[in-house]
Amino acid sequence: MDVIGTTYLLGVIKNGDGYAKAMVDKGDYVNVVVTGYNGNAVTGTKIISLAKDGGFVTNWMTVDMSDLGKVDVLAFTMESNDVSAYGMKAPKYFAFDNVVIK
Repeated sequence: MDVIGTTYLLGVIKNGDGYAKAMVDKGDYVNVVVTGYNGNAVTGTKIISLAKDGGFVTNWMTVDMSDLGKVDVLAFTMESNDVSAYGMKAPKYFAFDNVVIK
């Protein structure tokens, strides 16, 4: 599966927007968290870093999901160190493509 942050997310995490801060400091991160399920059982979790310590993913990144095992559901969430009482401050937008199912 290929993954990338959207231009909206990338613009905010690179520059800040008055609400969310620019993610340019050591320890800053924005991740996509993928959890695999087979029925109600969790098969595993994969963390995909879109931003870390001032570095940003700006090209499509191919991620191997096979280590999640046999799944019938993939659940996607996002996490960041820049949060408020309402959750992650940056926009929670990413794109995925080229999902290969075996």
